[in-house]
Amino acid sequence: MERNKSLELIVGIVVVIGLGVLVYLITQIGGLRPVPSYQLRIVFGSISGITEASPVSYSGVDAGEVRSIRTFFDEEENMSKVEVLVSVRKGLKIQEDAKAYIATLGFLGEKYIDILPGTPGARILDEGEVLVGHDPLLLEWMMAQSGKETLDKLGQTIDALNNTIGDKENQARFGRTLVN
Repeated sequence: MERNKSLELIVGIVVVIGLGVLVYLITQIGGLRPVPSYQLRIVFGSISGITEASPVSYSGVDAGEVRSIRTFFDEEENMSKVEVLVSVRKGLKIQEDAKAYIATLGFLGEKYIDILPGTPGARILDEGEVLVGHDPLLLEWMMAQSGKETLDKLGQTIDALNNTIGDKENQARFGRTLVN
């Protein structure tokens, strides 16, 4: 009986040590080490595909990720907006006039927020401050506009054809041409 308990204790210790080593290896290999960071809020009219954990870059370099997203009503502008809470690497200085855009990795790729530097000498944002984002041009909207323009032109072409073919004199000429 005594021997079974000591064997169980040894097995338990080995399992706990093994799990500790496994967790350590996963964090080292997976790059899951915590990176010191601070949070900023970016306000957009539309975020077009951004989700929590979407990447954030600064001038194209990985800088952090989206932590949370919330909608709110802006009383001053009398419209709904989206606030994105982002976590960026500590030590990264973002000017208050920096520009935040929604960008895409590749043609149909993942959406991310890209922050472009502001002007030299501009005030640096502190933790929790707001950066105004620039709304993306929505591909669906652009396609709808293009489709509407194409349909309008097609309608004009059909109207012109109807006017040409619908004219009695032109119909007579067309009939004579077919007979010849």
